Amino acid sequence: MLENYVTGQRVISYHGCLLQYSFVSMFLTTECFLLAAMAYDRYLAICHPLHYRSLMTPMLCTYLVTASYLLGCANSLTHLSSLLSLSFCGPNVINHYFCDIPLLFQLSCSDTQHNKLLFTVLSGTTSVTTFLVVVSSYLGILLSVLKIHSTRGKYKAFSTCASHLTVVTLFYGTVIFTYLDTSSSYTQDRAKILSMFYTLFLPILNFLIYSVRNRKAKEAMKRIIMRKILAQ
Repeated sequence: MLENYVTGQRVISYHGCLLQYSFVSMFLTTECFLLAAMAYDRYLAICHPLHYRSLMTPMLCTYLVTASYLLGCANSLTHLSSLLSLSFCGPNVINHYFCDIPLLFQLSCSDTQHNKLLFTVLSGTTSVTTFLVVVSSYLGILLSVLKIHSTRGKYKAFSTCASHLTVVTLFYGTVIFTYLDTSSSYTQDRAKILSMFYTLFLPILNFLIYSVRNRKAKEAMKRIIMRKILAQ
């Protein structure tokens, strides 16, 4: 997309298009599993605070991150092999800012029913599985918080999860609405808006959301604001 803006050319090669979608698929899948792992981390921190350090060890963190990336790569390679089996002999114009797979299905002159089914199964399995992990973790957190008698304790527990819960809601909301609909009702305008949200805006929002929860980031922002005020 940045290259298109700089050069003014909106052309991408066939293999470049497939490679582009492979990276999108890999990072989206990886983020799904990372968000699920973070939800489990919050669950251990709130529901088992005394055993947190012994349960969430650095080795376990490494395994969770590695597994997330391996699953992302496996999912991406499966989609890539599925796309390589398709033939493209007709229109070659994609009304999007990146090579999204539902649009590639529409441009293909092959029978894409098997590919659509595979895509729906993989995407649905990844989304539903990780979403269930997130929901079950937060149900456990909610039950533990309800047992806390002090208002301050409840607020502290909820504030620990606020940033992650916000990111989860925004991410899963847009991805599920975008990719679990590969029917003819898949509108390109809606797809572009939703895709732009989770590929461009959400990464920036993630940085801002998590930074607001960081004490050092808050102190740095206060210092910048005070300098601006004093300079005036």
